[in-house]
Amino acid sequence: MKIKSVFQKIIITFFLSIVLGSTVSFAEVIDSLYTDEVYLLKGEIVGVKVYSATQLAVIDESIVDVVDSEADKLLMRGISAGETSMFIWDKHGKRTMTFFVAEQKLD
Repeated sequence: MKIKSVFQKIIITFFLSIVLGSTVSFAEVIDSLYTDEVYLLKGEIVGVKVYSATQLAVIDESIVDVVDSEADKLLMRGISAGETSMFIWDKHGKRTMTFFVAEQKLD
């Protein structure tokens, strides 16, 4: 079961990189209990650890969307530059995470 899930995520990433025409990369998994701000680039995918999530709400899905969701982990993708919030309801209650998406790195 675990191998199938990993394989599916690899296929999704490959498909997204072809469709979007951009490099899709994975960041490390962020724990939603300890982080309330997430910074990513357009096309980047980040994992978000949740705890038996029962409900999610993304305010502006044109900036960030949920690529995959499980009870304990979400995969979020930066779509376009901007800022939006996501509400998570899980066994620790309701939390808010703010996502900041940039077009490119500003080194």
